[in-house]
Amino acid sequence: MKDAGISPKHLSINFVSNKWKISDFDKYNGTFINGVSIPTSKPWDLEEGDVVKIGGYTSFKVSIQDEESMNQVQRNPWRRGAVSMEEKIEEAIERSKPIKNTNFCNFTQQFPKI
Repeated sequence: MKDAGISPKHLSINFVSNKWKISDFDKYNGTFINGVSIPTSKPWDLEEGDVVKIGGYTSFKVSIQDEESMNQVQRNPWRRGAVSMEEKIEEAIERSKPIKNTNFCNFTQQFPKI
């Protein structure tokens, strides 16, 4: 993460006793859960929908999913969809076909010199 307020060992997130827990190790910049500073080096339970803020500009929203849904690939809505190799090959073949029934002209015919 590119944020000057985040140290290389700022925090850890672990699954302990059937709960996700976050621990803050940065005594200078801290970690905030829903706007509340959490104590340094004390594990803190994470809940669905919590907003974690670290550094000056970085925050994320907690989304806890069950194991079944974690194993499903989820598409990032901001990225374009993946195209299969077959679709890429078909597209390349289509682009390489000669152009038919096209009337060509040069620019001097369209735009004579004045």
